[in-house]
Amino acid sequence: YYEDIDPKEFPITFGIRIYGETRGKGLAQYFMDRTFEDIKRGVWLSTSFDNIPAVKSYTKFGFKRVSDPDLRGKILMVYPA
Repeated sequence: YYEDIDPKEFPITFGIRIYGETRGKGLAQYFMDRTFEDIKRGVWLSTSFDNIPAVKSYTKFGFKRVSDPDLRGKILMVYPA
């Protein structure tokens, strides 16, 4: 992914996993709100391009998609957009 982003500009990798029955309850949004109170910029993540709920959530929060899907179907998103 470093071909798509400058690691000096986006030095933080963000990861979150919400499983099974906990999905769709706003937990990711709550977690991101608390986490990003202190982190204002320079964050990147990857997610499956077909994980529409995740892509929508990240986009709504302010992440911007910056790559096409790779061979595994993963896309790169950065914050702030």
